[in-house]
Amino acid sequence: MRQILRARRLLTEQGWLDDHQLRIEEGIITAVEPIPAGIALRDAELLCPAYIDTHVHGGAGVDVMDESPDALDKLAIHKAREGVASWLPTTVTAPLTAIHRTLERIALRCHSGGPGAQVLGSYLEGPYFTPQNKGAHPRNCSGN
Repeated sequence: MRQILRARRLLTEQGWLDDHQLRIEEGIITAVEPIPAGIALRDAELLCPAYIDTHVHGGAGVDVMDESPDALDKLAIHKAREGVASWLPTTVTAPLTAIHRTLERIALRCHSGGPGAQVLGSYLEGPYFTPQNKGAHPRNCSGN
C-alpha cells in the first residue's frame, strides 16, 4: 500500500522542514520531499515521530497500581491518544507484594501486547531509598 502524508511542518533527523511530505510504501518511509507546487492539501499541521514516555504512573482515571484487569489497556489507549507509541508503566513505593502483583500484570501486557501504545517494560520507583533521600515516599514501605 502506498501513502503520502503532507504536513506544514515535518520533524526529521535533520530538524524541522516546512511544507514537506512523507512517501510511505508498505509501511516504510521511502522518501521525505517537498510538497509539489500547487498542492494546497495538508494532512497535518505538524508531523513528528511518536513519543516514548518513560515514567507513567497513570492517567484517564487509572493508576498503574490498579488491579483491574483492563487498567493497563485503558492507560495504553490513553497514551496512544496523546501521541505516545510506547511507554513504561511506573510503580509507586508500596508493599512489596503489591509491587510484585503490578509487575506481573505489566509483564503479561508487555509480552502479550494489546490495544494502544506498546508497553516496553516497567519503571520501578522505589522501594529502596536511603532514609535521608526518601522524599515523600512512605517510610513503612521502604525496602531498607
